[in-house]
Amino acid sequence: MYNAKQNAANNYRTMMTIAYAFAVVATVIGAFAIIPMCWMIPMTIAINNKRKAAMPQKCLGLGICSLIFLALIPGIFVIIAYTFYSKWENTSTVL
Repeated sequence: MYNAKQNAANNYRTMMTIAYAFAVVATVIGAFAIIPMCWMIPMTIAINNKRKAAMPQKCLGLGICSLIFLALIPGIFVIIAYTFYSKWENTSTVL
């Protein structure tokens, strides 16, 4: 049976996993510059923590900061994950 809430949660986790992978790549590429690493590493860790959470969490602010300070692609995927969080939050469980 189709469960919209579970589907939205799975899509959220998938988008956060893709964002985390691109964040790690961006952090490794940016490793030559010491100063930007001060915000690239904590944002990568924050993306990973939200990805591992038991339930989807709000992440719009993290997505915008990722767009500005980390890289374009991880930021876009985190914002897409936020749309799935909104769907998850507004969907009632259908059995």
